[in-house]
Amino acid sequence: MQRNWSGKMKPTQLLDAFRNTRKEIVAFISIVMIGLLAALAFLGIAYSAATLKKDALRFFNTNELWDIEVTSTMMMTDDDLEAILAVPGVKEAERVLQIDTKLLTEDSNTAVSVISLPDRISLPVLLDGRLPETVKECAVEKKLADDCGLSVGQSISLNCDRLLGIDPLVENSFVITGVFYTPDHFSYMVPVTPYILVLEDCFNRDGLDGAFMKVRIRVEGTPENRYSDDYRNIVKPVTEALETLGSERAPMRAEEIRSSYEETIRNGETELENAGKELRQAREKIEDGKQDLAKAEQQLGDMKKLIDYAEVLLLQGEEKISGADGKLNNLAQLLAYVEDLLNNGKDWVLSHITESDWPAGTGVSYEQFRQMLEHSEESAMAWLYEQSGFNDLKAMLRAAEAELEARRNDWYYTGEQYLDGFTRYLKGKKQLEDGERELAEGEEKYRDAEKELREAREKLDEIGACDWVVLNDNGNPGFVYAAANSDKLSSLSMSFSAIFLVVGALVIYATISRMVEQHRKLIGVNKALGLYNWEILAKYLIFACGAVILGVGLGVLLAWLPMQRAILKSYEAHLNYGVGSRCFLPLETGLVVAGAVAISLIAVYLGCSQLLRQTALALMQGANPGSVGRKKSRSSAKTGLYYRLILRNMLTDRNRVLVTIVSIAGGCVLMVVGFALRYGISGVPDRQFGGILTYDAEVFFNTDENPDAATEIERIMDRNSLEYIALRREDCVYEADETLNAMTLITVEKGALNGYFALSDVDGGEKIDPPESGALVPRRFWEYYGIDVGGKVPVYDSGMNLREIQVSGVFENYYGQLFFLTPHGYEEIFGSAPENNCFFVKTDGLSLSELQEMLEKVDGFVRVNDASADRIMIEQFTSSLNFVVYLMLFIAGVMACFIVANFTVTFIQRKVGELTIMRINGFTNGECIRYVAVDLIVTTVLGTVAGLIVGGIMGSRILAVTETSYIQMIREPNPNSFLFSALVTFLFSALTNSVALRRIRSLKLTDINY
Repeated sequence: MQRNWSGKMKPTQLLDAFRNTRKEIVAFISIVMIGLLAALAFLGIAYSAATLKKDALRFFNTNELWDIEVTSTMMMTDDDLEAILAVPGVKEAERVLQIDTKLLTEDSNTAVSVISLPDRISLPVLLDGRLPETVKECAVEKKLADDCGLSVGQSISLNCDRLLGIDPLVENSFVITGVFYTPDHFSYMVPVTPYILVLEDCFNRDGLDGAFMKVRIRVEGTPENRYSDDYRNIVKPVTEALETLGSERAPMRAEEIRSSYEETIRNGETELENAGKELRQAREKIEDGKQDLAKAEQQLGDMKKLIDYAEVLLLQGEEKISGADGKLNNLAQLLAYVEDLLNNGKDWVLSHITESDWPAGTGVSYEQFRQMLEHSEESAMAWLYEQSGFNDLKAMLRAAEAELEARRNDWYYTGEQYLDGFTRYLKGKKQLEDGERELAEGEEKYRDAEKELREAREKLDEIGACDWVVLNDNGNPGFVYAAANSDKLSSLSMSFSAIFLVVGALVIYATISRMVEQHRKLIGVNKALGLYNWEILAKYLIFACGAVILGVGLGVLLAWLPMQRAILKSYEAHLNYGVGSRCFLPLETGLVVAGAVAISLIAVYLGCSQLLRQTALALMQGANPGSVGRKKSRSSAKTGLYYRLILRNMLTDRNRVLVTIVSIAGGCVLMVVGFALRYGISGVPDRQFGGILTYDAEVFFNTDENPDAATEIERIMDRNSLEYIALRREDCVYEADETLNAMTLITVEKGALNGYFALSDVDGGEKIDPPESGALVPRRFWEYYGIDVGGKVPVYDSGMNLREIQVSGVFENYYGQLFFLTPHGYEEIFGSAPENNCFFVKTDGLSLSELQEMLEKVDGFVRVNDASADRIMIEQFTSSLNFVVYLMLFIAGVMACFIVANFTVTFIQRKVGELTIMRINGFTNGECIRYVAVDLIVTTVLGTVAGLIVGGIMGSRILAVTETSYIQMIREPNPNSFLFSALVTFLFSALTNSVALRRIRSLKLTDINY
């Protein structure tokens, strides 16, 4: 027969294709839904991943994120900046002043980074208020404002340590003028120190000798896509040139610093020597003053004795004069009386005065006076004055008065000398006290100078090689996190999509194979009528490709609209910018559509190729499905023949059975993986903060402020019966894969962590202690960077000096980059013994606020941290992944439902003729249902078991895709993952089978030709 080759389908063939679709509507809808779900799963996540990266790039580029950042371990100078600007490819460079300090709040001291306000590079995104304009103003980062309850107009204070012996800031108190985002910090999920922006004039430029901490650089000609190879190729040579420049200039800076310290030491030694001489002279002067003062005190004592003695003599003389003066007065009165008598005349006295009238006390008897009077009247009174002793007494009185005057003069003179000496004594004492005070001040200044000199010598000894740390934007944790977020979503999409791909291809293959087998006689007739194979094949291609294209088209629409938005919304909570418009990927979408069509073509070809190779005669003769044999008794049908028939049919139709098992396994795999991700992600907080980290609080203190701070805090905790251990907790920066990341060094004695932090070896799970040398590192760090035991990790200490920490062991940990060392290991690395600055505390029901209130009385107390504070951050991170996982679980469940429905319905349709014959041969409805149900149950069980096995393997591997360098998921299988996956699969199978098997009860005789 001559064949008509026109290259076009006849209208009757096209109509037949549509009729075929209506007849196989269940299979058609199943393929549509599988295509929809596969496209939705892949593109929904792919669009979201692309949007995350696009919005991150928009955020970085709009705000001029630096391309390269150069930090020197010994700070940098304007000469360095000029040299950097001269490097080919450098578009612009900007110096940055930055110092880490503490923000003083009512509850605690919060670590912050004070940074100079940028002019052109890494510009802040102002959210509220304005940027600072004076040295008394600042702007705070949004996270810091939220965490500490800060707002515009509020005043803050900083507790800033000295840097290179000087105060790095000229101001420590500021008024907040604005709240901002910074492109340096992409997400709150990345552990970073929040910024406080201030003017450059807030830094002590004179004290820092004009030096600054780092330089940020923009490179010429960079494309907007920072994640592209073109961007890397442009930035890389500039980075290498800056590294070369650093190797030249860094030694110069080291020598400059070293010379500066040496000059400081020389000046300090001279000043210290001069101060020592002055102190010696002052001490000698004070010693002389003390001796002079002692002599003055002795002289004052002697003079006081003389004054006291003179005062006694003076009193005695006064008493003597007083007595003589009284006696002389009495005698003078008597003599005056006699003289009055003589005034009456000699005769009158002799005639009128008798012995009895003569006054007593004159020292002369009346008879003697009478004789003298008779002898000479003129000399009688003179004789009486002489004989009575009046003249002698008067002379003696004059002599005593003269002596008394002399003694009085001596007393006055001695007193004046004493007063002069006492005045000189007081003056000398004051001078001595002033000298001692000046000596004390001089000694304090001497000690300060001695301390500064010692510190300068120590710093000189510590000065090693100066290094420039040259980082591309991979050194920005936020930039890396943005890419990691997108890449992890993409990896998650690819992992699920691979399963969707396999399952979709198998479903299409099984559906087309079943349809072609049912249509074999019709195909034979078509071939006999002269139709080409491609014309026959076209009907099935229209069926499969139409279903796939329709499903994928709907999947693209749903992925672009609701699913993308839902996923982005789950990430928006912990991103430092708003989620942008939805992203559409034409190339990826086109590849998905083309891939889906290609899979359909391949599946249809494989399903039809075997029959199309047969002749028309062979096809019209039909297949030999075998006979059920002669009618047997019911008892015989219920025995071995019945079940052998079931087994024979399954073996004869083994391709269909195998495809069904694999397809069901694929749906089960999706659910196992989904549940494994659900439990592996959600269980991290409980595993970390319940099984590994078992203390309640971290108490930080500063022994520089108070050497006894630790002892005083221990007393308070002992009074409250709290359990605690002392250790050193120190944040450092390590370098790996050209990126800088934060890490925490915990230095503690062996065995001290028991009951506070469970260190277990990753190999055997045995408890381990920090090693004497090197450090224990977490498993995820060890895996992520591939640093074997014995390898070394470059670490920068607080002075940005490069050290190396040897990896001596690996422990199980689920969050954080924690490195555990012993004090001996710490001293080997850093060259000095560690000083404890932290306690791990079990509060035993005591609230952290109560503990904080008790410890605030201690000088040197810094803050109390909630040990589980990071739990919220982990839960936020895992919530975004969990949302995607829930979507995948939902999609997997729907896909499993349609897979089971498709294979159940199509299987029963295929068995309708055979089941009708069985009914004619006397089999009951129950036996016919059981005949089909056994097949369905076996394939469901086998598919579920295979899905559980493969899903368990794939679940652990896909979990690894979701991990970051600082978060490890729970990798061991969770029994609930397998249990729920099996239950969902069996539930869908039972519901679908119960509906589909109802048709057996309504079989008619006409169904024998179905």
